[in-house]
Amino acid sequence: MKQNITSILFMVLSLCNLCIVKAQNNGRTECRLESYELAGTNVICESGTTYTISNPNNLQVKWSASGNVSPSSGTGNSFTVSANGSGAGSIFVSMYFEPRGTSCDGWQIVAYKDFMSVSNSTASANFSILGNSTSNFLDNEIYTVSPQNDLNYTWTVPQGWQIVSGQGTSTVEVMVGLRSGQVRATRIACGITKTASKSVSVNSGGQPLRVFPNSSDGLFNIAIEGEKELLDLQNATVEVLNTYGISVYNAPYNSANTTLDLRSLGAGIYTLRIVSKDFVWVTKVIIQK
Repeated sequence: MKQNITSILFMVLSLCNLCIVKAQNNGRTECRLESYELAGTNVICESGTTYTISNPNNLQVKWSASGNVSPSSGTGNSFTVSANGSGAGSIFVSMYFEPRGTSCDGWQIVAYKDFMSVSNSTASANFSILGNSTSNFLDNEIYTVSPQNDLNYTWTVPQGWQIVSGQGTSTVEVMVGLRSGQVRATRIACGITKTASKSVSVNSGGQPLRVFPNSSDGLFNIAIEGEKELLDLQNATVEVLNTYGISVYNAPYNSANTTLDLRSLGAGIYTLRIVSKDFVWVTKVIIQK
């Protein structure tokens, strides 16, 4: 009996060689379709996009698609469609399996793919960036394009900022650096490139460094107020100017936490400047004798 069942399953498997065979207690054999590779992009333009389906057994193939592309149906191993509107949609591929008393008889969906249909007017449309135009050092900000869509966007931020998440999408989260500058988003769709930018000022509320004690006899400590790795101090300099704007001290500055010895200078109010490629930081220090 066991040998007979094995022979029957082998025969069904041979007939239904595109399926995975599973025997049930009631004697019915059910089949589950194998995976089929559907190749094609996830953006459909007015110029047209061609999709192909693997079909090693040369079965009949039918295609169906959402109404924002044309044509909405087709046959064969390839299917070329063009955008006739904008928006999300899906393409489905069905194959016909000869009736053999299994659950994979007849027309069965074997693969599908989600897409974004993009008209020329959508691809060429301008967009803007929404989000705060002022921020503080180390704050997290959200910037998004308007109008919203599911197209890909490449974001760039001022030097010293970090993109936390969202690169490649219409919304990005960033960690603000020291420099003011431009947040930019670039969209390339259907061969058309569009870019938008937003100016963002980093205000004085986000001070990267702190000087203490202030006042002192000329010995000052300089300490970082944020994450050290966010400050690029390579080739930075520290400079001290008197009340006439004359430089009275100048030295390399390559440590976020250091001691500044100005005890050789006379009593008074001085301007302290630390300059790196990422920022210029200016404050006042007071020397008392």
